[in-house]
Amino acid sequence: MAPVSLSLSLSLSLSLSSLFGMVAPAPISLPIGVVESYHYVNLTLGTTTTPPQSVKLEFDTGSGPIWVLDPYCEKSCKSSYAFPRGSYNVSASPTGKQTQQYISISYLGGYIGGYVTSDNATLCAAACAADGSGSGPQQQQPKCTDVGAVRFIDVTYSSWSSLATAGFLGLSPPAQADGGTSIYSGVARKSVVPTTAVGIYLGSASSSLPSNPNPTNDGVLTFGASDETAGPYVAKGEAIQWIHGDRDYQGNLTLFMSKVVGLSYSTKAASSSSVQTGSFNLNNSYAIFDTGASQLSTPASITQALYSTIGVNYTFISHGGRPLCTDVVAVDANLTFTFVSASNPSSFVNVTVSARDLATPGYTEDQYCWPVFNDWQSNNFLLGQTFLKSFYSVFDIGAFYGDGEPVTQTRMAFAKLREDLKPKAVAA
Repeated sequence: MAPVSLSLSLSLSLSLSSLFGMVAPAPISLPIGVVESYHYVNLTLGTTTTPPQSVKLEFDTGSGPIWVLDPYCEKSCKSSYAFPRGSYNVSASPTGKQTQQYISISYLGGYIGGYVTSDNATLCAAACAADGSGSGPQQQQPKCTDVGAVRFIDVTYSSWSSLATAGFLGLSPPAQADGGTSIYSGVARKSVVPTTAVGIYLGSASSSLPSNPNPTNDGVLTFGASDETAGPYVAKGEAIQWIHGDRDYQGNLTLFMSKVVGLSYSTKAASSSSVQTGSFNLNNSYAIFDTGASQLSTPASITQALYSTIGVNYTFISHGGRPLCTDVVAVDANLTFTFVSASNPSSFVNVTVSARDLATPGYTEDQYCWPVFNDWQSNNFLLGQTFLKSFYSVFDIGAFYGDGEPVTQTRMAFAKLREDLKPKAVAA
C-alpha cells in the first residue's frame, strides 16, 4: 500500500497563499528538554510590555488541558526537588484574566486544581532540523510566534510532588480539555501553522540517568508538521503511513488511540539460525499513544508471554529484578502492532519495534534497564516513551480547531528514526 502523504495538504495551502499574495505560515518547532526524565517544551505567557513569563511544561498526548502552577503552589505544594519548577503569576501580567471557574484533575501521578485563566501565548521555535551528515539537529536563531490568547488552568493546589516541570501542555484532542484549555485553540489556526499535525522527535536523550538527571537533548516538537519536517529524522525508505484514530468507549474523540487488530512477534535465538514467530490473542484491545507516560503498559494476560519473546524471565522482573541493558539489546526480537489504515479501512499499517528499541537504561543504576512491559489490568495498551522514543511520531486532530472547525476524525503515524538519532540503548 502506498503511504498517505502530508505533502498534498501542505502544497495546496502554499499554492493558495501564493495565489492571494499571502505569506504562508511556517511550522513551529520547539526544542525538547529533559529534566528528571520529564520531557518538556517552553511556553511563554504574557506580553512584551512586561517581562514575559516562560514556563517549562511537560507535553502530553494523553491529556488535554494546559495547566501551570501559580507562585504560591510552586513554593508550598509538594515537590520532590530542591530546584524551582517555575510558575505563572497572573497579577504580574496586564493581559492575564482569571475566571471563577475551578477545575480539578486526577492523574496517575497526583491531583491538581485551579482556576481557568487566559493570557497571550508565544511559542519560541529553535529551528532544529537534523542535517544530512548524521551530526544531529543544528541550533539556529530562535523565532517566536504569537498564537494569541489561550486558556489554561492556573493551579493553586497540586499533590504531584514528582513532577519536575511547572505543569502540562496537553496535546490530546480538545474535547478532553475542560474549560476550553486546549493549546489547539490558539495554535490550530490557518494563520499560525500550515497543517493541523503535531510531529515529535523525543530526542537522543530518551530519559534521565541516575548519573545525569538533566541531560542535553536534541528533541523537537513541531506544530504544523509535514513530510518536510519529518524527513530529516526518519530512516531511509521510511514514510508517513497514517493510522486510523478511534473514539473512546463513550463515542468521543478524547485520546489518540487506535484498535490493535494484530500483535505478532519474531525471535531469533543467539545460538541458532532459526526464527520463532507467533501472535497473541487480543480481546478488543486498543493502543493509547501517550507521550506523558514513561513506559509501555500491556494487558496483564499477555505480559509474561511478551517477556518470553525478548528472553527476559517474568518472575525475575515481577520480584524487582533489574535486567542488564547489555542482555536486553543482545536479543534479536521484534514486536509488530497492526492497525487499521486511516486512508482505507480495509488496509492495515504495521508498526514494528525491536527489543533494542525498547531498552531504556537507568533503572536505579545506569547499566540496568527499566522493565520493558508493565502489567495493566486492562485489555488495552498504553504506549508511552519506551515505545515512542524510536519513532518520529505524528498526531493530527484533523481540523483547524482555533478557526472553529470541529474535530471529527483523528489519525497518528509512526516512522522509524535514523539510527544515529535514536537514544542509546546502553548507557555509555
